[in-house]
Amino acid sequence: MTLDAPDRGRIARAALEGFAYAIKANLEQAERVSDRAATEIAFGGGMSKSRALRRILPNVLGRQVSVLAAADSDATASGAALVARTALGQYETLSQAARTARANRRTIELNPQTAAEYESEYREWEERQAKLDEALM
Repeated sequence: MTLDAPDRGRIARAALEGFAYAIKANLEQAERVSDRAATEIAFGGGMSKSRALRRILPNVLGRQVSVLAAADSDATASGAALVARTALGQYETLSQAARTARANRRTIELNPQTAAEYESEYREWEERQAKLDEALM
């Protein structure tokens, strides 16, 4: 029996799915530790330019995701600028500054069927990660 070698597209998709699973694991941990559910998920920067990741992430997370406008691909610098502008008094609070950034977002909805499939695959990924963590200790 022989298996076809995976092509570059499948390898790239697997990497993006693994990245999305890691984001979900970190989000779940942050929600558990803070005892608060995230009310909004937004992402930007270079990875937000990936159409594939923009389709994968909301489905893996099981919730809608906001993506910063394409023109604002340097989200880290933009966020730092908003903090600096708040410190200089241009905004009264960071919440007020963040509201200005929200105007340049677009929301990506999840596909419930795809999200359910990813949820099952994510739980398997979690089990493999736990076994890997155990083996490395």
